[in-house]
Amino acid sequence: MGNCGQLRQLYLFNNEPTGSIPQSLGNLLKLEELYLDSNHLTGDIPKEMSNLLCLKILPFFVNNLTGSIPKGIGNLSELEVLYLGQTYLTGEIPQALFNISSLRIFDLPSNNLSGTLPSSMCRNLPSLEVISLSWNQLKGKIPPSLSHRQELRTLSLSFNQFTGSIPLGIGNLSKFEELYLGINNLTGELPQALYNISSLRAIDLQSDIFSGFLHTDICHKLPALKVINLSLNQIKGKIPSSLSHCQELQIISLPFNQFVRGIPQAIGSLSKLEELYPGVNNLAGGIPREIGNLLNLKMLSLVSNRLRGPIPAEISNISSLQMIDFTNNSLSGNLPIAICNHLPKLQQLILSSNQLSAQLLQISPYVGSFKCCHHYQKINSLEAYR
Repeated sequence: MGNCGQLRQLYLFNNEPTGSIPQSLGNLLKLEELYLDSNHLTGDIPKEMSNLLCLKILPFFVNNLTGSIPKGIGNLSELEVLYLGQTYLTGEIPQALFNISSLRIFDLPSNNLSGTLPSSMCRNLPSLEVISLSWNQLKGKIPPSLSHRQELRTLSLSFNQFTGSIPLGIGNLSKFEELYLGINNLTGELPQALYNISSLRAIDLQSDIFSGFLHTDICHKLPALKVINLSLNQIKGKIPSSLSHCQELQIISLPFNQFVRGIPQAIGSLSKLEELYPGVNNLAGGIPREIGNLLNLKMLSLVSNRLRGPIPAEISNISSLQMIDFTNNSLSGNLPIAICNHLPKLQQLILSSNQLSAQLLQISPYVGSFKCCHHYQKINSLEAYR
């Protein structure tokens, strides 16, 4: 292979080669694209790769490589795409990689990389669009220089050990679409500037230590937002009614926080919503009837709040529902008789630890995946059996 001196593209992905990456690949001096991903390659990345000065695309992801990233990769001045995810690489990320001014996609997730990110990591990366370093062992603060990269669309740093707060300058990224910072040790309040990025589609900050309140106008300038996941933090106050302005929302995940008051009725206008998880908070009041307008909803979990009153009959309007979990509230009254007849996709109905009366009458023996009971029973723990 090393004798193919005129070769510009080499595609060997998704095959069954074993063994190490041949050092002779370093002789392909005109190579621009090298795809070795999704194989069973082992060993180190050969230092001879630094000879490929014309290389633009380098995907090695999903292999069984070992060792560290060669410092010589930083010499590949034409490199635009670097994919080294799921390759078991160790050590620190070479400083030289942050000087490849042509780099657009910097993708190294699911390795064992350690160390910190330099505060100036983005100053020499004017074309950077994607940074994906999730599932590593990186620590320290998120570099404020990220806010200098106006082309940045995705920042994924989840499942690391980052500390400190979200850099305020992130709010200046006009093309920013995806923010994944979950399962770190980040603290502080969510910067208000985050709510001004009109291109933002996903906010995932789960399992950090964020505190403070959600701003009342959280969605006034987020028309493209599809996912908001703030679970397992220390956020308090009311769930803002302005979430209804994010009409593209598909997932709202807010469990294990300190939210109070009630579930906003305005959430019922989110016609594209598929998953709603405001459980394990201090929400009170009743379940709003407007939830019955969420005709695309699949998952509804209101577990472990202080909700009272009846289960609205309007929930039977949501034929797409697959899971309902109202465990550990103070719901009362009768279970709506038609709940099974109108929910053909329902797989889990969990109503444990409430004050409900159940009357499941005149329904077929099997609806969806449920066996349905034919009796009336006053219970504190009601569950449907699969």
